[in-house]
Amino acid sequence: MAVNWKRQCLKRDGYKCRLCGAGYPIIETNKGRYLHVHHIDLSGVILFGSDRNNNIDNLITLCPPCHQKEHAKIKDVIFSLKINNNCTLDDIAKMLKLDPRVVAHIFNVACVERNGNRPLP
Repeated sequence: MAVNWKRQCLKRDGYKCRLCGAGYPIIETNKGRYLHVHHIDLSGVILFGSDRNNNIDNLITLCPPCHQKEHAKIKDVIFSLKINNNCTLDDIAKMLKLDPRVVAHIFNVACVERNGNRPLP
């Protein structure tokens, strides 16, 4: 394993997904199914070079399906606030305590997923 905080999180969580309890092999490759370490507070995660909150209290071990569901939740919240509540991306960033560039990125991904590879206006 390359990063100490990842090792610490996996060990603390008993090498099992904290949401569903599934265990997967622990490997450093994108091939196959393996455990992920998820940042609960996403601040700084998407922006490369920014400080990431890698404190053990901000990390949780998730299996790939649960990790995907956690990221889908945040996309749904941002998309709903923007489209249904007519909030600005800056307002959403303040509400969620995220960098506005992170919110814009997540919103664009959500638009593409919902609109067949075409961002919404």
